[in-house]
Amino acid sequence: MEYIAVIAFKTVAYLVLLLLSLVGNTLVPLVIHRNSALHTNLNYIIASMSISDLVFTLFLLPVRIKIIFIPEPVGFWLINGVMGQIFCKTIAFVTEASIVVSVLSLELISCLRLHAVVFPFRRQPLQSRKSCLIAILFIWTFAALYSCPNLYFWQISTVNSTTFCKPNIGSSESEKIEIVIFQTFFTIIPALSLTVTYSVIMYFIRKKPQDRHVGHIQVKQMKRDDKRVTYLLLTVVVLFFLPQTALCIYIFLIAFKCVDDDAWLGCRNVNSVSFVLIFLSYFPQAFTPFVYFFFNPRYRRGARLLCYCISQDSSGRNEDNEMVVMGASLTPSRENEGTERDTSGPGFGICQFH
Repeated sequence: MEYIAVIAFKTVAYLVLLLLSLVGNTLVPLVIHRNSALHTNLNYIIASMSISDLVFTLFLLPVRIKIIFIPEPVGFWLINGVMGQIFCKTIAFVTEASIVVSVLSLELISCLRLHAVVFPFRRQPLQSRKSCLIAILFIWTFAALYSCPNLYFWQISTVNSTTFCKPNIGSSESEKIEIVIFQTFFTIIPALSLTVTYSVIMYFIRKKPQDRHVGHIQVKQMKRDDKRVTYLLLTVVVLFFLPQTALCIYIFLIAFKCVDDDAWLGCRNVNSVSFVLIFLSYFPQAFTPFVYFFFNPRYRRGARLLCYCISQDSSGRNEDNEMVVMGASLTPSRENEGTERDTSGPGFGICQFH
């Protein structure tokens, strides 16, 4: 009875994460697409990350749920044949590529934010929409190229009549080196880099001198807006890297204990520890979208408007009425007029708060 309760708890926990990720990561790009006020470079990068997280969730969480009901050794694979090979390679490719996209996107945002705070009145990098889209395309292309070897090395193999999906790099030492390299460059170094970058950003926000051409009240408003945007982005960074650190520890434990073929059958994980660490690693994909809605009222208004438009479409209302409502919803209230300021160029202006 206790075993059934544990299975039910783990399944519900993963299903909640799956539902949150599907809703949040679908809603964010749709809200940005439907709301012209959110068509900024920062929001394009956020939409790109949401799409990556959505793909990550769709491929990985069903596998985790499968493991709950079929608790086999690490790497156990349920599908044989050609389809088994395709799914094995695709999941390995998507997992690594999604993490690379998220890490590089967070690094890009931090660099843009640093430039915006340190040089608020200079021309911002990636100021045009075209340059931002090129940067996003570069991130996805780099992530795909970096993850391409997984399509070759990952394959299903049989050990003692049990099928596994695991990399066949050549030796256990080579696999360990590959794991260390990936975790170093896409977890440890980015975490340290982002910590330093946002520390510098907070320092410049507090010490920002008053420009002789800018009034005291405007400087206070600039600092307040800078803090709000920075706190939003810093929350996203922390939400991403704390679970990734836990996952990094788990991966190192598995890699240096279960990497040999003979160990794959005997290394069944410590169930409670492995579940907690892996469960935490899915937190960013599930909760990051809702951070944007929590911090930014325009996202919240956009979500309400999107739900209204969907309900109008389903009820057969005419499109003209929908557009009238959209225009009214996107018009700032009179009490908020003149309070918004683009402190960081077109790329970050939408994240200023009313």
